Amino acid sequence: MLRRLVADLIRFAGRNDSVGRDAADAARIRGDWPQAAVAYDHYLVRVPGDAAARNDYGIVLCELGRLDLAKGQFENALSINPRIASAHLNLGHLCMKRQAYREAVSHYRGFLEMEPDHRDVRGQLALAHYELGEVETALECLAQISQSGLLEDEYSLFMTNALAGHDPRGHREAHLAWGAKLSAITTARKAPASHSGRAGGGKIRIGYVSADFREHAVTRFLLPVLEWHDRSSFAIFCYANQSESDDITTSIRSMEVTWRNIGGLDDEQAAARVAADGIDILVDLSGHTRGNRLGVFVLKPAAIQVSWLGYLNTTGLKAIRYRISDSLMDPEGFSDECHSETLVRLDPSGWSYRAPAGAPIPGPAPGDTNGYTTFGSFNHIAKLNDQVLDCWAAILERCPESRLNILGVPDPEAAGRLAGPFLKRGIAVKRLKMIPRLHRGDFMREMGNVDIALDPFPYCGGATTCECLWMGLPVVSLAGDFGFARSSTAIVSQAGFPEFVAQSQKAYIGKALDLAVAGIAGYRATMRDTMRASVLMDEAGFVRRLETAFRGLLDQEA
Repeated sequence: MLRRLVADLIRFAGRNDSVGRDAADAARIRGDWPQAAVAYDHYLVRVPGDAAARNDYGIVLCELGRLDLAKGQFENALSINPRIASAHLNLGHLCMKRQAYREAVSHYRGFLEMEPDHRDVRGQLALAHYELGEVETALECLAQISQSGLLEDEYSLFMTNALAGHDPRGHREAHLAWGAKLSAITTARKAPASHSGRAGGGKIRIGYVSADFREHAVTRFLLPVLEWHDRSSFAIFCYANQSESDDITTSIRSMEVTWRNIGGLDDEQAAARVAADGIDILVDLSGHTRGNRLGVFVLKPAAIQVSWLGYLNTTGLKAIRYRISDSLMDPEGFSDECHSETLVRLDPSGWSYRAPAGAPIPGPAPGDTNGYTTFGSFNHIAKLNDQVLDCWAAILERCPESRLNILGVPDPEAAGRLAGPFLKRGIAVKRLKMIPRLHRGDFMREMGNVDIALDPFPYCGGATTCECLWMGLPVVSLAGDFGFARSSTAIVSQAGFPEFVAQSQKAYIGKALDLAVAGIAGYRATMRDTMRASVLMDEAGFVRRLETAFRGLLDQEA
C-alpha cells in the first residue's frame, strides 16, 4: 500500500515539487533504494539546484553500489552550496571505500572546518593519513581530540607500532591504561563463565572471535587450525564481527564449525551468546586492529580467554589471561615484561602458514636477465618510516645500478615522501618504481619482478613475509625486541632461512648487499621445497601443540 502511495506521489510530483521531494525522502528513509533513486532523479530534473537533495541522492546511490554516480551527486551538492558539511563527510567516506585517501583527507578536513568538534570524523581523518603512510600526522590528528575516547586511543595504540624508536615499555603502559579505561566504563553485568567441557566429559569448546573470516592475512594462519582441529575432542565456534564475505568465508562456514554472526550485537549481547554456547576457551584474533570485539572479552563470558595471531603485542586487558606465541617472536625476559598476558610459547613455532591457492610458480631471478638486482617492498607503506627508507637508500647507494620497487603507493604525494631519503643520497628517481595497490593475483605476480625483499622495521611483515618466501624471494629482516618487531625474524627462521636475519641495521645492509653480489638463483629454485619441509608449514604438528596448550590451560584452571 505504501509503495503504491509513493508511486502516486512521484507521478503527482510533476505538479508539486515539494511532494516529489517528500516522496523521494520517504523512500530513502524506508530503505527502498531503487524507488528512492527514481524519485530523486525525477525531482532533480525539475529542481536541479537543490543541493541537499543531491546529497541525499548520493547516499541512495551509494546504497545501490553506484559509486561513480554517487560521487558526482555529492560533488554537485558542494558546487551548489560549499557549506553542506554532510556532503564533505559523505565524500570522505566514499573516497575511503575507493582507497582515494588523499581526497578523503581533503573532504574530512572540509567537514571539520565547519564541525571542528566532531571526534569521529577526526578519527577517520587519522585513518586516512595512516593509509597514506603519514603515521605521525595521523597521531597528531588523534591528539587533537580533546578527552580522547576508547576508539581514538585504540587507533593510537595500533599506529604507534609503526613508529621508529618508540618505547616498548611506555607502549605497554598505554595498552594497560586503555584496558583499565575500557573495564571501568563497562557497566553491564559480567556474563557467567561456561561449564568446562573437560569437567563435564564433553568436547572442549573453542570460540574464535574475528572480523577477518575472509581473504585476509589472518586466514593464512587460521585455516590450517580450523581444518586440523580434532573434532572428536573439540567443538569449534566462529564469532564473526564482519560485514564483508567472500570465498574464504564460504569455505570456513562449510567446515565443521558453529558460525555465529555477532556484527549486529552489542558487547553484552555477544558475551551472553558466548556464555550460552558454553565456550571453555575464547580466542581473540584481532587485538587492537579494526573490527575487534575486545569489549566482549572484558565481560569474561568464557573461563579462559586468549589472544593470538592478529595483534603481536599485548592487549592490555586483564580479562585476557594468555597470549599464544613462540620463543623466536617473543624471547623470554623482555617480552614477558611488555605483556599484561602470560605468554604461552608453542615452540618451535606459534603459528602455521598456508600458501594461497593458485600462487604463480617462481620463475628465474629477474637479475639474471636484467644484469642488476631489484629489491622490493610489499608491506603497507605506513611501516616505511624514515629509518627504514634511509637504510634502504644506503643499500642502493652501495649497490650500483640496483633498483627498488615499492608496492602499495597510493598517490604521487606519497611517492614523493618515500623518494625523499633516496634523493638526499643522490640516488636517481629512475631507480625507484612506485606501484599502486594491487589485487592478490597481481600482487603475487609482481613479486616475480623482484630479486630480494626488504622487510620494514620495527613493524615487520607477517603473511607478506611468508608470501615473499613462497615466491622465491629472500627476505632481509632486522630482529627487534618482541612481537611485531620480530615477526619476520620468527618466520624466516621457522621457514628454514635464519641467515636472512640481521641483528643491527649495519648487518641488515650487509646481508642485502651480500645476497645481491652472490645472486639468489639457488634460493629461487629450492625455497618452496624448504618451506614445505619446515615447521612453519607443519599444519598438523602445530595444531597438536595448540590443542595440547589448550588442554594445559584448562588443567591450570581446574
